[in-house]
Amino acid sequence: MNFSNIDFEFKEGSRAGCSLLLFTINEQQIYVKNKLLKQGDTTYVCRVAGCQARVYLSADKSRVYSKLENMLHNHGPQGHEMDKISALSEIKKNLQNNKNTGLKKLFTYVLAEKTKGERQIKLNYDTVKRTLQRKRQVFLPISPTSPQAVRLAYEKANVMCTYGMTKGNTPKQFFKNVYLSSSFAYCIFSSDEIIALMQSHIPEHNRHFLTDATFKVRPLGDFKEFLIIYIKYMQKLCYQHLFTYIESNICSLNGASFICDYENAMRNPLKKLHPNMNYYASWFHFTQACRENANKSTGLENMLKSNKQLLLMFMKFLHLPLLPENRIVGGFNLLQCQANALYTDLFSPFLVYFEKQWLQEVGPKNISVFKRSTRTTGSVKAYNLKLGNKLRAKGNFFKFVQCLIDAEYEKGREFALLFQKGVIGNQPSTQQLHDRSQKIMDAMILFEMGKIDIQGFLSRTVSINERFSRQDLDDESNISESSSEMKSSTTSLSTNVSNLRQMSDIIQMNPCIVCLRNPKTVLLRPCNHLNICGTCWDQLVAYNKLSNDSMKLNENTKPKCPACKEEIEEVNTVTTWQKGG
Repeated sequence: MNFSNIDFEFKEGSRAGCSLLLFTINEQQIYVKNKLLKQGDTTYVCRVAGCQARVYLSADKSRVYSKLENMLHNHGPQGHEMDKISALSEIKKNLQNNKNTGLKKLFTYVLAEKTKGERQIKLNYDTVKRTLQRKRQVFLPISPTSPQAVRLAYEKANVMCTYGMTKGNTPKQFFKNVYLSSSFAYCIFSSDEIIALMQSHIPEHNRHFLTDATFKVRPLGDFKEFLIIYIKYMQKLCYQHLFTYIESNICSLNGASFICDYENAMRNPLKKLHPNMNYYASWFHFTQACRENANKSTGLENMLKSNKQLLLMFMKFLHLPLLPENRIVGGFNLLQCQANALYTDLFSPFLVYFEKQWLQEVGPKNISVFKRSTRTTGSVKAYNLKLGNKLRAKGNFFKFVQCLIDAEYEKGREFALLFQKGVIGNQPSTQQLHDRSQKIMDAMILFEMGKIDIQGFLSRTVSINERFSRQDLDDESNISESSSEMKSSTTSLSTNVSNLRQMSDIIQMNPCIVCLRNPKTVLLRPCNHLNICGTCWDQLVAYNKLSNDSMKLNENTKPKCPACKEEIEEVNTVTTWQKGG
């Protein structure tokens, strides 16, 4: 062998930022950079610890040379090690181009491609898992800890380019402003694309805005998020400035109605800006407040968990806003008489709270949702179940912003596609999943026509809750002071079982964790999780099949549970219903 001119190749090291490896082709040995010599040449030593072999790379990197005595290794060729390093480098490159593919799945696929028609590469996934995780991890800027820090961060061009613009071929500004004052501060992100679609396709008299001070789960149904606002020190002055700024700099909020919670600091500035719009409160916030008050009473809270008749009575109070405003007081008086007769000590504090808070201070007019198609801000409350799974509490601010940017890109495309198809909102439900809102409206119409009374209406709406059986309703009717009214309502129910079944999804209790719109209907085995609807499961199976086909693996992977990620062997179909309004 001519040791004055050795055939060699440069190879990428297994760690980011490390020196390039030098691989001698004929000997199949790997060398790493050691030190720079005075004449400009570089010494490379054998990669194996304890081996004294070494070679020299010329200053112009065109020639590798050494002496015979310096080429003696105390081990065999390292061709297999070089194969591992090459495979790992290929896997790392694929990580950047397949960000949505699981690490292990990508590892298996690349390794299978690298070993086609060649010797097997013995590379263990567990030994490189952490390295791959670090490679995929995005290094975020330092998270700002104050509104001032947010402003300073977005003054940097690289931060604004990465975390202040939307995705797509024509990025638009997503980060709008940080406003600071001595008493409050807020930060605004908005989607120009969704705002433009709204303004061009939805006339003002058909625009219904939902606002809610939450960020937990993503919107669903016909509603699309277009403004995301971080507020510090929520107060009336802050809301006044905020809504004025939005009107002047982003878009007009003029429309048909606003639905929000009972926070006057937010409602009053909106009413001042748009006095001709209708302002409604959310049924969800009403029920939430009632439950929180009930939980303050230990005796009532414990009994609600163990006594179905008591829970049924309590649920009727929560359904009073479904009545017309002029019938809510009558409904309350009826339930109050029954509660005092049956559970005087337990219900007394709750009855005092309900009458003072909802009938006297807020008023029946402001809590009634009678004949309203949208009764809650649930779609806004639902804002971030999907995003929340990607975030952790007190995490990096820019990780949160990146999730918003990804969601805006997805929702913008979805919104545009819906208008292209001539449809506003999500695809219609299947025959099995009847429209819940329409059924509630049908029950209201029956009440308005006088075909059912207050007791019958409340019993009908509560009865579809899966926790209550027909026997529970019969027992409740027998012990009620208004037994004749109750018996008439249960008789009408018993003579029309099909109608009862059709209304059994008015209060659905178990939403699918993927779409949040359909009930959970698929029981997954062997993990025994019931967390997904049939539609989403079918889509998950189809996506898994496409992934298997694209990867071209010898053994296809099975779809996984969306909660625990365990591979699913078998599924069973069941029927559950979600609770809500």
